[in-house]
Amino acid sequence: MTKDQAQIISVSASAGSGKTYNLAKRYIELIFADNQIKNIVAITFANKAALEMKSRVIEYLKKAALNVDTQKIFDSLDDKQNKSIMLLEKILNDYDDFNISTIDSFKNNLLKACAFNLNLSPEFTIENKYDEYLRFAVEAFVRKANKNAEAKKLLLDYLDQYTLFEKNSWFPKEDIFRETKGVFSKSSNYGKDIKITKEQGKDEPFSSASSFNLEFRKLSDSLHDLSLSLLDRIKELNLKVGDRFMKSLEKFIAETNKACHSFVFSAYFLKPELKGADGDDKIISLWASISEEIEALIDFNMSHYYSVYLRLYSFIIREFNLQTKKNELILLAEINRKTLLLFDTDKVQVPEVYYRLSERYKHFLLDEFQDTNSAQWIGIRRFLEESIPNGGSLFYVGDVKQAIYDFRGGDPRIFLNIKNEFSQYKYEERVLIENYRSHKAIVDFNNFVFSKSN
Repeated sequence: MTKDQAQIISVSASAGSGKTYNLAKRYIELIFADNQIKNIVAITFANKAALEMKSRVIEYLKKAALNVDTQKIFDSLDDKQNKSIMLLEKILNDYDDFNISTIDSFKNNLLKACAFNLNLSPEFTIENKYDEYLRFAVEAFVRKANKNAEAKKLLLDYLDQYTLFEKNSWFPKEDIFRETKGVFSKSSNYGKDIKITKEQGKDEPFSSASSFNLEFRKLSDSLHDLSLSLLDRIKELNLKVGDRFMKSLEKFIAETNKACHSFVFSAYFLKPELKGADGDDKIISLWASISEEIEALIDFNMSHYYSVYLRLYSFIIREFNLQTKKNELILLAEINRKTLLLFDTDKVQVPEVYYRLSERYKHFLLDEFQDTNSAQWIGIRRFLEESIPNGGSLFYVGDVKQAIYDFRGGDPRIFLNIKNEFSQYKYEERVLIENYRSHKAIVDFNNFVFSKSN
């Protein structure tokens, strides 16, 4: 790349604005510059999107080779016909080097190359469905409770809590499975293992629901009183903190008045300061106290209510891991966590990965980047930290308005923060403003909804 070219290019692309066209155009520009395909990686989220992008690249090269209309793709490129013929032959002869794939496929290749570093079989296979293996692990845990003292105590602790608080059914194996599956899913989405601290491992369940609620009540009463004081102070000073916050505060006060082990509260109460407090010392002090009480309440719940679930999960997941390892399997849901373990614990460095892959990536194209989660990003970022200082590039496309994978850990802030993370490199921001898919009425409606004046 030349010195005046941006190495980091962000493309904000609403639906129907030519996202795939721009990705294919960028890919063709890169292969024309380097005359090779092996060092370019394009990553999408879905197999259909990967196939579409591959098809577009081949279609445009084919049209250029035949000297027919190519929609301005090649306007800035020289000798398009001869080069397109050469690059088409290269793609067809070395199709395995045509690195346009899903994020899961990309990470699967990394795990295959570095299986030894993670104590995995190099012959592992990817399995999509994991219910069968989780059910087997739950059954194994219940059977062990007949002979194993640790498993027996854990099961009895769980049953004590189950009869005190849950009371859904009997025998509750299905509930154990459902809870385990829920935690496994969350752990996989965020790429994090569930770890039990020594303190949590020692916590005993309460002997009765009333004794638990009594301790919980002491904490929630304090939080309730602080919240009331905050509401009174805001009204006294007639502060403009926003109608939505006031509704959230009133709901929060009502929730803290309930005699139950948990309640729902707005994300407002996780913020370090209250917007609109106007520097009032009393409000600042109340807000700090509320934050401390919320933390204490969460710690209490984690230690005395959720502790038994965490210990149960840890035991069952050990059985689960033994089963999958025995069968040389990696669950598709585990790929994030396994890859994160590879890079986050420095089990392998990027040059070693390149050595094992027999490839060296230089340019990265990322599709639907607003749905990337932190576990996925950590692995990709390691490659970028190695490639960009050596003349590589990043071209990422997305639309934060279309971020829909929060339930899988998707974080649109990653899309927005790239400029800051690589601030030492030349950055270019592009916005695709034309819609080629929708009728005018739909476009006008969306423009109004997301306008600054609305």
